Formats: sequence, C-alpha cells, structure tokens
Amino acid sequence: MIKNKFPMPVVIFVERLRTFTLIVTVTDASNFLFDNWPSNDSEQWTNAMKQCASADTGKSSIEDASVAFILAVETAGMRVDPTLSFYGH
Repeated sequence: MIKNKFPMPVVIFVERLRTFTLIVTVTDASNFLFDNWPSNDSEQWTNAMKQCASADTGKSSIEDASVAFILAVETAGMRVDPTLSFYGH
C-alpha cells in the first residue's frame, strides 16, 4: 500500500518541460512543488508545502494537502488535467 496517497491522483501538465507529471502521494506533491516552482515564495506555495509536511506527519489530512497543492499549481498557471477524475480513480 502506498503511504500518504492522495484521494485522487493529480495529473499536471508542465509546459516548460512539455510533459505530464502524475502526482499520487503527499511526497510527490512536495517534490513537485520544490522542483518545478518558478519562485518558491508565494503564499500558495508556502501553504501547500506546509500542508504537505503536516499531512506527511499525520498532523493534518491528506485531503487538505491535495486541495492546497492543486490551488498552488493552478495559481502558478500550470494546468491540472481532470481526466482521472472522470474515471473516479
């Protein structure tokens, strides 16, 4: 079983790399934010990193981390592909 798995995987289109990235866990989300963020200083980035760290230690919910992650990604202008949500993965 995968630890700290998001309720629904998130697919992000990273335009500068011209590729899709699958985010399945809180760790995936933290790594993505750290590695792919234009400037690591926005309120949304900071909140998403805090939520992911907190969820990773069990202090907050994985769902809250997922919501914060998606908000941060969308605020940065990256595209979240909704395809998996159609299939109820």
